[in-house]
Amino acid sequence: MINLQITNGDFDIFESILKYNYLLVLNEKKLFQFYFSFYTLLTEKNNNITIKIGNKKLDYKNAILFSFCDFNEIIYNLTFKKGSLIYEYLESNIYDLNLLDEDVINYDLNNVIEVLIKKMNLDIDYDLNIDLEKLIMTFTSFYFNYEIDNLSKIFNKILYNFIKKNSNKTIIIFYDSNLFTFNFNEFDNCYVFDIGNNDLNLNNLIIDDKIRTFSISKIIENLEKRWPIEFYKEDCINYIKNYFITKKNKNELYAYNEQEYLAYILMNKLSNTNIDINKKNFHIRDNIKSFLEHI
Repeated sequence: MINLQITNGDFDIFESILKYNYLLVLNEKKLFQFYFSFYTLLTEKNNNITIKIGNKKLDYKNAILFSFCDFNEIIYNLTFKKGSLIYEYLESNIYDLNLLDEDVINYDLNNVIEVLIKKMNLDIDYDLNIDLEKLIMTFTSFYFNYEIDNLSKIFNKILYNFIKKNSNKTIIIFYDSNLFTFNFNEFDNCYVFDIGNNDLNLNNLIIDDKIRTFSISKIIENLEKRWPIEFYKEDCINYIKNYFITKKNKNELYAYNEQEYLAYILMNKLSNTNIDINKKNFHIRDNIKSFLEHI
């Protein structure tokens, strides 16, 4: 694990992260604020924000930000526009082509220009500077054909190429693994924030009223320490999962037995929230009532 530090006015973060982070998103506005901190620094080049990963201070020169959380971002990067991944992929392949001999191109264009000047019969000097990328991109219209079923494979190829060619930079990626999959673990320079995962056992960051580390095993440990009666671990794991799923979907929370009710009360206390709990026709023993009155 490595420390992530963001200093951005009232939005300050100091948490441990992984190379690949699974986010449990309960608050979309906080997620946007989290992403916008990176965007403001790395895309808008606003130095009023400080972001450090470990001892490395990020800036627009040493770090690159991507967001693959919606269809528009993915489609844009498959469009031939300057700055898109497919454009970068084509550009990098232009310079790898052995067919392009700059001396030959210079010679041919030089002859054309000299004939033109001679025809005009004017005393004109000129400098010929060949930029292969501009030359090809200016005079060629590319049309990218692909089948939707092949989109993930194509996107993987161009993204792999980009990351590999920018191995000296830190790549920050916000990503929805429900849209496509990619093996980011192959690259040491990538830090990924996946918002598409629904497995609470994998989540390591939670975005709610603030952003903090998340561990369902630690929540279980905390519950067990406070639990006033016999503790059934597997049942409690299911109650915890239901608590967060209900909170994420903004549904009503229902308790169908004493243990489930107790789990939800303690989860409210641990997460410093006050979700209403609807009891469904069960009896709470006096010792549990006494316990709840004093927590």
